[in-house]
Amino acid sequence: MLDRLNELTILKAIHPQLVWDESFQILVGCLPGKEPPPEWNVERDSAGLNVNHSLCYTILLMRSPDIKKVCKRLRLVRNLTNMILQAAELRASLGELFTLPPSQATWALDRFSNLAIYAVYLYSNQPKHKGILSRYLSSWQHVESNITGKDLQDAGLAPGPLYAEILTGIRNAWLDGEISSKKEELALFNQLLVEKK
Repeated sequence: MLDRLNELTILKAIHPQLVWDESFQILVGCLPGKEPPPEWNVERDSAGLNVNHSLCYTILLMRSPDIKKVCKRLRLVRNLTNMILQAAELRASLGELFTLPPSQATWALDRFSNLAIYAVYLYSNQPKHKGILSRYLSSWQHVESNITGKDLQDAGLAPGPLYAEILTGIRNAWLDGEISSKKEELALFNQLLVEKK
C-alpha cells in the first residue's frame, strides 16, 4: 500500500516529510514474519493497535524532522505519537548508551516503551546498538532486587526516598555484576542500611 501511495506521490501530498524508500520497503515487508520473544513485552505497548501497524508507523516516522506535525496531519492517536517521539529520541542517543555500564543504560532505557525500543532495534544496522537493545529487552529490564519494601520496613527504615535509593542500588549492583548471589545481595543490603541510616 505504501509503495503504491509513494508511486502516486500521495505520501508527499499528505505531508512532504513522508519519505518512503527501498530500505523501509524491505524492513516493513519483513515485519509480518518477525516475532519478538515474549519476554521483550513489546505487545503491551502497542497503543491498542496491531503491533506491526504500530511498528510500521514508528519506523516510518521516527526520522521525520517534525514528528508532531506529521502525526497530527495523519491524525494518529496520542499514544502512538508518543511512541514515535520516544523512538526518535532513543535513535538519537544510541551512541551514548553504548558507552554506559548496564545499570546506567538500563536506567536510560527504562524511560522508553518496549515497542519504541524494538522499533529502533529493527531499524538499526549497527550490531553493537542491536546488542545493547536486545540485552535490555531480554534481560536487564527484568532484573529486580530480592529485597522488598517490607524488608526495609522490618529493618526500621521509615517509608521515604531512602527506599528507592537502596532498592535501586541493589538492582544496579546485580546489573553491573557487583553481586551474583542472594548472600552477596544481603551483605550489600546490610551495608547500605548502615550507610543510609
